[in-house]
Amino acid sequence: MDWQTRYLAELEARLAPLRALPEGTLFFEQSGPQYVTVTKEDDNVLLWLLDRYADGSGVVQSELNLADPLDLVDPYTQAALLGLLWSPQPRRVYTTGLGGGCLATALHYHLPAAQIDCIEIDPVVVSAAAQCFGFRTDDQLRLGLADGRAWLAQTVDDPPYDLLIFDAFLDNGYAPYAMATREFAELCAQRLAPDGVMVVNLLYLGNFYLERIRSLAAVFEHVYLLRMGEDNDLVFASHAPLMEEPARHAAAEALAARLDVRFPLVTRAALLTPLDAAQLPGLDAAAALTDSAPPPAYFDVMPRLDGDDVHWPADHPCLCGSGRPYALCHGQPAATP
Repeated sequence: MDWQTRYLAELEARLAPLRALPEGTLFFEQSGPQYVTVTKEDDNVLLWLLDRYADGSGVVQSELNLADPLDLVDPYTQAALLGLLWSPQPRRVYTTGLGGGCLATALHYHLPAAQIDCIEIDPVVVSAAAQCFGFRTDDQLRLGLADGRAWLAQTVDDPPYDLLIFDAFLDNGYAPYAMATREFAELCAQRLAPDGVMVVNLLYLGNFYLERIRSLAAVFEHVYLLRMGEDNDLVFASHAPLMEEPARHAAAEALAARLDVRFPLVTRAALLTPLDAAQLPGLDAAAALTDSAPPPAYFDVMPRLDGDDVHWPADHPCLCGSGRPYALCHGQPAATP
């Protein structure tokens, strides 16, 4: 039995008990300001983050098809595979924002020789991924329980990555500010191989959408936008240009065949648009975000992170994305009047 056949068989075995369960809630646990929740609906398993302090909240972070666990369901995870057009056989891959681990699991199956580092800040999310999505680590698929930017900075002497994938959100669409700035883009550029690519999941017209794109464009020579036609857009940033047509179409067809995908990867490859041709109203007037001058309004959608009832580990990185321990960030005691 070859490695891929064995890997898939082991994944199917881990998921078998979930197939036998009725629809409903499979996992529910408080984690800081949110409830990490997993539900089963028909043959799909969904991971949600629910803000404890906001009515009507709820963002689906991951979705798994129990009938075909390697068939990526979320359009963002499907389209993120287009990063392989820059580096079809990456040696090193970085992802942050584990969710259920669906993308990491699929990448590991298709790229068994690649070293994949999955960085997730929330230990409860990791537990949900292991219990309800069949996520497992091994020598090639590693998990780091850490702040995503801090990990990149602390491992700066390691070999470069060929593919960086960022999908870090809390409920309400808040993305850590420290992972939205020009300085962060500079760190990513430093950690990328010369022909590598950075893939960023953005909420369409979400919080400081144009400024986040401008921050990437201030650092990377080649930036491409993929409009998903839903709630998310993907930005691909690299120092290497993407091949032109018809070579791009041929490469996308070869990639889709190699990965045996059942979603429109080739169609989406054709929609990758250079930023200067994307015609984004207001982009020219948008300013790059900087570490030293965060706009106060950026944090309007951040869930509440302070208070005795948040229950986030004092020595763990703060969920705001500052990289500082919670006790030295939002976990500091309120000042006495």
